Amino acid sequence: MLKEGDGNLLYADCNRNRNQIQIHSTVTDHPALCFTLTGPTGWLAVEIPGSYGVRAGDNHNLTVTTTDNGHTETRTVTKGTRSYIANAIGEDVMVVELRVT
Repeated sequence: MLKEGDGNLLYADCNRNRNQIQIHSTVTDHPALCFTLTGPTGWLAVEIPGSYGVRAGDNHNLTVTTTDNGHTETRTVTKGTRSYIANAIGEDVMVVELRVT
């Protein structure tokens, strides 16, 4: 669920654009949810339950904030790389914010 943002980070159809941000979740109908940056920076408050992985676009670093049973964690994913955000598929991890600065 998209909650709020600055308008520069938009939900998008996943395609072969390597600059898209991808969030992998066990509870979505697709292998990933994708987002495109339309400005130099962007942020988006979201709720993506069942999250287990994220990929930053090739041109920008990404800060991802997650919650898991009341514990909040923020990590930076270096441009063009992937990061696992859960120890095992099925954990109750939710992505709650994406930020590109």
